[in-house]
Amino acid sequence: MKPMTSKKSIGLLGILVVSLFASMLTAKTPPVQAAPNAVGWGTAQVVAAGALKNLHSDVVIDSNGKTHITWIRLAASTSDASEVMYTNNVNGTWLTPYVVSNSAGHGADPFVSMAVEGNRAHIIFISFSGIAVHRYLTFSGSSVVPSVATNLSSTKSSTPEIISDKTGRIHAFWGDRRAGATAQIVHRIWANGSWESNTGRVVRNDGSNQKYPRATATADGQIHMTFLGENKFPYQIFNGTTWISAGNLDTGKTKIAALTSKGNTVIAVYTLAPSTHIVYYKQGNNGNWSNRVQLSSGASYDEFPAVTYNEQTDRVYTTWLSGPGDTAQALVAQEINPGISFAPVQKIDSALVGRAWPQIETRGSRVTIVWHHRTVSSQPFNVYRIDGNTGGSDLETPTPTITPTPTQPPVGFTLARSSASPSTNPNVTLAISNMIGNPDQMRVSTAAFTAQSAGPNWEGLNTSKVVNTGAGVNSCLTAVYVQLRNSSNGQVSNVQSVSAVIDTGIQSIPQIYTMETAPSARPANLTEAQVQPFAPDRVSEKYTRNMTFAYTIAQETGGCSGIARHKAGPYAVNNSSYPYSGFSAFDSFVTGNDSNGTGFEEQTVNATVILTDTLGIQSVVSKQFTYDDDAPVLSAGGSISLPNGATTNVSVIPLNFTASVTDDGYMNSAPADKRYWGVWAVATTSTTLPSPQDFLQYGDVIGLEDGATSVDYVRLVNALTGTQAGTRYVHLRFLDGAGNYTSSGLTSEAITLQANYTGLPNYLPWVTKTQ
Repeated sequence: MKPMTSKKSIGLLGILVVSLFASMLTAKTPPVQAAPNAVGWGTAQVVAAGALKNLHSDVVIDSNGKTHITWIRLAASTSDASEVMYTNNVNGTWLTPYVVSNSAGHGADPFVSMAVEGNRAHIIFISFSGIAVHRYLTFSGSSVVPSVATNLSSTKSSTPEIISDKTGRIHAFWGDRRAGATAQIVHRIWANGSWESNTGRVVRNDGSNQKYPRATATADGQIHMTFLGENKFPYQIFNGTTWISAGNLDTGKTKIAALTSKGNTVIAVYTLAPSTHIVYYKQGNNGNWSNRVQLSSGASYDEFPAVTYNEQTDRVYTTWLSGPGDTAQALVAQEINPGISFAPVQKIDSALVGRAWPQIETRGSRVTIVWHHRTVSSQPFNVYRIDGNTGGSDLETPTPTITPTPTQPPVGFTLARSSASPSTNPNVTLAISNMIGNPDQMRVSTAAFTAQSAGPNWEGLNTSKVVNTGAGVNSCLTAVYVQLRNSSNGQVSNVQSVSAVIDTGIQSIPQIYTMETAPSARPANLTEAQVQPFAPDRVSEKYTRNMTFAYTIAQETGGCSGIARHKAGPYAVNNSSYPYSGFSAFDSFVTGNDSNGTGFEEQTVNATVILTDTLGIQSVVSKQFTYDDDAPVLSAGGSISLPNGATTNVSVIPLNFTASVTDDGYMNSAPADKRYWGVWAVATTSTTLPSPQDFLQYGDVIGLEDGATSVDYVRLVNALTGTQAGTRYVHLRFLDGAGNYTSSGLTSEAITLQANYTGLPNYLPWVTKTQ
């Protein structure tokens, strides 16, 4: 379980003896100053560095005072998946960074969060395909054993959060779109080694776009949460069965919030942006809040707060980023005596470039902050750690005293396994030989125990005992622990163990993509038959206009028998060697033209991948798609308008449009005048609608929400226009879910790009390779 002092777990703490001091904590009253902080900060230490970006870290200090850190190592290309990384100092030295998953997504928001339960680190992250995924790592000394990854969501997800409550249950939160077109925060519970059978509950469906959930558990067993809504921080309380609305933590131009708890009191630190970004503090019970206290100066840019409570010192520790602008920020920290006083703000690291998303954790005498930054803009982001000492002593769990095993007369034996490994049989047969000391009893368990443990119970000696391990469903590598005893004199042996790989199923789940959404799968050129080579970024994966599909196969969980071969689609050769990725054809099409006389009929097609491991176990995974090669049709009369006017000194502008698009292949509930997933936009110096090839090479594919009639950005500078100021025209084609585009388009009025404009004057032309 994550430590009781953690921002992500809670235990039974002392009752808060001070009031909420509502009369003292007003929005205009400056914080009461206390004696200088007891925290003495060290120097920043590098956790992860290299040629790739390391960012969005999280930290947990477990009940033994050991530190666990996770982060994202971003892929060099957005066409490739990123990696979830992990390290700890459980064994006294820092573990070589361990790859938890190589299928994480990209994004400017944090894509990973962690909580610790016993000797397991639970990690939730957003995958490359955009769904929330859970995996836990069992750690012991310098070893790390991963679980099978579990998909928690089935729709596009974002900004995960995971905490542990006082009973050891794990609570996962993320934003996903199951309740509608905008993200809603979803909650799901892990208890007794598995996730609850439902797919999670929507916390508060108010129709607004929700993200950045932050949660804490109080001593009474309730879960408290806030998250970013639209101009508010909604506040919710979970009573064990139902989420109850407790109003809003605050309203206005809200940015980021963080929560921790002391007993049944919840402490919130958050930022608002009335003009610059300002950090505030509140505390309350069951949604009844004190007035807010301003922590930051108000004259600087202060953002990304995090907060934690330390039971030993009875202090709250908070951190955030502060600086004159949003690209040059210092890491600061503050110690707070809840309900009484606020120590001065400390600057603990400076000269940072770029936003850094710090996280803070405390236990005993230690306070640890992790974040990412770079010292110069040309350098990749690195993950850093800084430790502070609160002045107390670490609450380290003492090492149990073990009574030495008697050696006179000695009891000993040789332990081996006579059953096969790997095997599909969960029964492991032991082979016990070379016994000394006349043992006549044994005790056996699949859980580790010591020579002096009270359990398991002793039984008669069986030198070829068969043990049912129950392994092979979710975890393959198992062990059987054995100890022998001479019952006449009480002498015992050391505990020995034998391992086995028991694999009764395939854990790997292939990822199947259409060619429009497949990672690193972009056609080399554009032809009339090919039409649009890739679809908008919010394309529905159920649509395709290509006759083939792509797939990636993850190797089996460590310790399992491994994928030996696969078969994909109707044309793949059986027993083909194990690849990490590949392409294959869909099931056979219905030949003949569709109603428009173009291409094939719109129809349901199935993509199937069959995996076979080294033991001959098979797994069949299929995904259904809808084939659509009909272009949507743009009706005459549409128009483009420019909300910022036809003269601009910025090279990236928004625009509004009106359009009526019909598409017989569209299968979504949308208004009659909305039959498109996105737009294809390109700027030129001519009123003539550019060719599809020009759209491909110089344009942008932009996904749109249902019913949208505006585009947030369009680049006015590209290789067609050059970088000089002057007249521009923006052209739009409309795209359906499979990437088909309208043959006609809309063209804006003339736009004057002024000299000395700001934005991105550079352009990257589309590079293709020809054979």
